[in-house]
Amino acid sequence: MFLKNMKLKYKIIMLAAFIIIIFTALILLYILPKTNAIIEERTISKLEDLVDLPLSEISLQYKRFEAGEITEEEAQKEALRAIENMRYDEVEYFWVNDMNHIMLMHPIKPELNQTDISGLQDPDGKYLFQEMVSVVKSDGEGIVRYQWPKPGVDAPQPKISLVSGYKPWGWIVGTGIYVDDLVAIQRAIYLQVIIISTIIILFSIVIVSIIVIPINKTLRTIVLRTDQYKILDFSEKMNIHSKDEFGEIGEAFDKVSQGLEALLKSMIMTSKEISGDSEKISENMNYLKGSSGSALQSTTDISAVIRQTSAATEHVSETLDEAKDAIEVVANKATEGAQRVSEINHRASAIKTDSEKASANASKMYSSVKVRIEEAMVNAKEVNKINELLESILKITAQTNMLALNASIEAARAGDAGKGFAVVAGEVGKLAEASASLVENIKVTVDFIQKSVGILIDDSSEMLSFIDKTVLLDYDKLNKIGDQYSNDASEFNSIMMELSAISEELTSSMETIAENVKEVQLATEQEADEVENILNITKEVSQKTVSVNEILKSNIELIENLDDMINKFKF
Repeated sequence: MFLKNMKLKYKIIMLAAFIIIIFTALILLYILPKTNAIIEERTISKLEDLVDLPLSEISLQYKRFEAGEITEEEAQKEALRAIENMRYDEVEYFWVNDMNHIMLMHPIKPELNQTDISGLQDPDGKYLFQEMVSVVKSDGEGIVRYQWPKPGVDAPQPKISLVSGYKPWGWIVGTGIYVDDLVAIQRAIYLQVIIISTIIILFSIVIVSIIVIPINKTLRTIVLRTDQYKILDFSEKMNIHSKDEFGEIGEAFDKVSQGLEALLKSMIMTSKEISGDSEKISENMNYLKGSSGSALQSTTDISAVIRQTSAATEHVSETLDEAKDAIEVVANKATEGAQRVSEINHRASAIKTDSEKASANASKMYSSVKVRIEEAMVNAKEVNKINELLESILKITAQTNMLALNASIEAARAGDAGKGFAVVAGEVGKLAEASASLVENIKVTVDFIQKSVGILIDDSSEMLSFIDKTVLLDYDKLNKIGDQYSNDASEFNSIMMELSAISEELTSSMETIAENVKEVQLATEQEADEVENILNITKEVSQKTVSVNEILKSNIELIENLDDMINKFKF
């Protein structure tokens, strides 16, 4: 936990210090002792090599003795003389003693020559020559450590000597090196190691400083910028221009900052556009709400008008049915009148052929004909009802035309929603105009029928007057009157037949009008249902408009909150 919370600079310094400590401990605890051991081993190896030189001289002289060139004593003296003059490292030497502890030759202390050295001890009480003899006897050669006087130094100094035996003569050749010389070598090596180690450590410190200082500076920059980022301040960039991971981090932060800046600017623009669009949509929705209310009212009014139109159309249909029935009655009466005129014609012929019988029956015929003619005259007046019916039809068509016009106006106000109804209203208007035109034609025909009926009534009145005033008084004129009456009856028969045909045509037209009116009524009822659907849809649109307004208000609040959050960022 302690290292986890430690700053990176101190972690790097601690790591460097740890490495330096490990390096120093490695030098002190392993490299230097190992170096000492190696130096000692190499020194001993050197002493072994050096001892081979006097042993070779001894062997050479021994071979000369064996060869008979010289005597054994001469050979030994020559060997000792040669060894006495041998030196290495300028001051180091060799000595020779035998297995009996007699010093045969010592170049530095000649006073020991030919003396017993078995009793010599060093300051530590070690019998050094006895140990040398013991080592040679047991191993042939070996190392002996002891203290021995050193030239230029008062007190004896530690020394390491290598002794090796030569069996043919029982000699022991020895040489050694003072430990202080060895220590001097070791110290020189130590000094070199210390100097090199110090240089390495200093170089490491410099390298660590070169690494740590920029890293620390970069980290301080990153920490400073991240602290600014915490408060949403992106006004300053990282400005880390290195090519390492910190440079990549800085570049990534700058890219994130730039991307975030672009994103927030885009969000600001989008927010403003959404806010403006939301306000416009809100205004449009309010307008749509008002328009929906107006459309709702207009649709309600149109529905009422269509219902009234349907009722009026139904009334027109009923009126047309009544007119049809009345026209059928007229047609029947015309047919009946034609039949009766035929009977009158037959009777006139009978009067002409049998005037006597006519004279006798004149009075009776007069009474009968008078009653029937008066009845026919009364029935003929029913034609006047056709005019009344036609006037009612004209009024209904005018009302229908007016309703169609009003419906067209209301459909135009409803816009696209009322286009279908406008077409229906236009067709109703056209049908009403066609009905009015047809009624006008029927009225002309009825006027003609009325004139004809008037003529018939006048003729019938004249006939009755003639029968009443002339036939009974002047029977002689009966034939002429019969002929005239027959002619009049034929003409009246033609008129009645024509009236019957016109009545049939009028009935057929009335049926067509009735069918068209029924189609209009059906279309009006269907349009009323469609208007009801439009009314329901308009109500639903009005309700959805209110819901959309609420959602827009919520969106505007969210956009305002988003603007507040975005405004906290600094670039």
